[in-house]
Amino acid sequence: MLPLALLTLWTSVTTPPLRHVINLDYSTGNISVFTVSGQRATLEHRFTVVDPRFGSPGGLAARAGLIYTAVASSNGTPCAACFEVLGLDGALVAQVAAPRLLALSSAPDITDIAVDARGEVFLSDYGQRAAYYYVSGHSGYVGPSLVEIGAGAASVAVSPNGGLVYVQGNCGFGQAREYVREGSGGYVAHNCFGIGTIALIGGAADDAGDVFTPVDGVFGLVSISDAAGNGYTFSIPDPRGGIGGVALSPDASVAYVADHTREVIYAFARPPGGWLSGKKPKVVGKVTGFKALDVIAVLP
Repeated sequence: MLPLALLTLWTSVTTPPLRHVINLDYSTGNISVFTVSGQRATLEHRFTVVDPRFGSPGGLAARAGLIYTAVASSNGTPCAACFEVLGLDGALVAQVAAPRLLALSSAPDITDIAVDARGEVFLSDYGQRAAYYYVSGHSGYVGPSLVEIGAGAASVAVSPNGGLVYVQGNCGFGQAREYVREGSGGYVAHNCFGIGTIALIGGAADDAGDVFTPVDGVFGLVSISDAAGNGYTFSIPDPRGGIGGVALSPDASVAYVADHTREVIYAFARPPGGWLSGKKPKVVGKVTGFKALDVIAVLP
């Protein structure tokens, strides 16, 4: 197995080294921040954003040294429905309450969150059957702007450049719909396609339109698919491994796959020709030292 330092030799790209892994353990509601040195992770911080007796986080994302998660709490602490932006130590940077989109709609229930490279925050609101986003400005988060409403939204993913948004919940079981950004800044709905699993939670997307998801109910498999109907699965080294999450490096040259059975993260390099070229990705590194791996986000 090649060490992470040799990624550039295999992929012919310059990939920043992995420095932080953020993990959301859905069973406890804990968010853990690990620093990575070489092929070993060390726990730096662990905190809880909502008391698990009253609610749970709704997804996880990270960008530019910040952690993003959504919150739903039956006792209103820290909020009834909102998203939060946190420092790596858990310190609150911003909290934005979920909007009421229609006067007669159901209460907001944010179930997933995604963030693009500009810091725009995308949310799936299952309660209001909508997906929307906020723009990060000098005075806070501006929005929401709608991606869709009235068609159901259970989970969401966004490409780093913000040009592609994927919403699961409006196309039937195991499918997502692609939304493409227009020059005006709005999104246009395109076709539904199979994602190889139930939901986008724990998944990721790149600028080429490749969508990565763990395959629910099957050990050791990751699905990659796109809106054109292309797709395949690849396996992690442990065929009995349980995959909680997949995250991508900023340039999508590396896919990090969290195996919560072995408590390791495998690094897979993008094959020559692209993720959907038909060539299986190769393991080029493994990071150990984790606890309770589930949904992950990574920071270079």
